Amino acid sequence: MYKISILSAVYQNEENIIELVESLYQRVVKPLKKEGILVEVIIAEDGSTDNTRAILQRLKKKYGMKLLLGKKRLGCIKAVKNLYSKASGELIFFWDGDGEVQPVSFWDLYSVFKKGNFDAVVAYKQNRKPRFRYLISRINNLVLRILFHVRIRDANAGFRLYKARIGKELVRESNFLKYNFNSEQIIRATKYGYKIGDVGVTHFARESMMFKPDRMVEAVLLAFWELVRFKISPYRS
Repeated sequence: MYKISILSAVYQNEENIIELVESLYQRVVKPLKKEGILVEVIIAEDGSTDNTRAILQRLKKKYGMKLLLGKKRLGCIKAVKNLYSKASGELIFFWDGDGEVQPVSFWDLYSVFKKGNFDAVVAYKQNRKPRFRYLISRINNLVLRILFHVRIRDANAGFRLYKARIGKELVRESNFLKYNFNSEQIIRATKYGYKIGDVGVTHFARESMMFKPDRMVEAVLLAFWELVRFKISPYRS
């Protein structure tokens, strides 16, 4: 018998968090427990100003999950690092709490993970919308392939499954890339020779996540420059 730690960081998600957590428990946690697998769910609420925190506290009473509640906003990277440090399972499943990928897609990752004996499996979003976000993702991953020999299709996707020892190591060491935090983990995993797989999952576009193209272009340029700087930095040490 082994244990899976299910982690998520959420922020300003009062509209979707009930549906997502209930789906997680009914379609992922409950079936895993039926298979005799131990499960812990840890969710970090990162200083939301809407009702996300209050909703999570009600859900905790219903499901018994662990909550990490900060007094102020830490930012995504610090929240994720804190989550990984608290995980106690042999496997770590991290899912984005934004609803763009449903928790049930865990099974797609889990199936590939077991069949391929991977150290990590990362989701890539199929039929991604809007179209310009799909194109930006393709360009970003082409850059990662050229600069760092990363072979998976969406290294910056947050929806992923790790062997816990490896996931903790990669997250702990990833300190340099603000716009490519998830990609930095995969860059390091590639460098260390870990076996990495990927699998396509259904994408559900959220209106609140549809940034204006001009803002997106600025972010992409910053992310690209960050990767170039990282390439010539002593990150390999």
